[in-house]
Amino acid sequence: MKKLLDIMRTLRSDKGCPWDQQQTFETLKEFTIEEAYEVIDAIDSKDPSAHCEELGDLLLQIAFQAVIAEEEELFDYEDVEKGICSKLITRHPHVFGEEKAESAQDVLKLWNSSKKKEKGSVLDSIPSKLPALMKASKMIKRLHATSNNIEEKLGNEDLNENELIGKELFDIVLKAKEKDIDPEFALQDFLKKISRMEERSDG
Repeated sequence: MKKLLDIMRTLRSDKGCPWDQQQTFETLKEFTIEEAYEVIDAIDSKDPSAHCEELGDLLLQIAFQAVIAEEEELFDYEDVEKGICSKLITRHPHVFGEEKAESAQDVLKLWNSSKKKEKGSVLDSIPSKLPALMKASKMIKRLHATSNNIEEKLGNEDLNENELIGKELFDIVLKAKEKDIDPEFALQDFLKKISRMEERSDG
């Protein structure tokens, strides 16, 4: 990691690369998202070399942003490392503390309880820019883990036409979660199937 950070510092220096010098947190947002999705594609391809390469590209984004933050005296890579280590220990009291967890469901309850103490709500830490299906899936998972009956609450709300369509999509996500299916990846798989069918018909 030290070598990667040193390379990034060189690329960002006055004697470095003009493109790398111009990048900011804002310009790197699209690349960070793109690299994360390329990791998913590599996992789906079941190609270890591609998976390894894409993880490296994603790690580059972390190093890139850490070096920019270092330049602006906001934080550095060591702070990033310390932060995630501290968070992992805090959120695993059943491993590093006195709490008990006999199942994955127990672990989720402890995790969400810890998040609620830190953030105020289990939903606050869900990224606002997530694709809607993925965001709904995460919301449902966290609400169910805290025994929060969102379906019952929605039944008492007046919804406009746009929200009604949204609720229908949300209901589909609920059904998917009941079957332990990720709706985002389910739709992605179906879209791939359509693309393959189109390719066969064009051929």
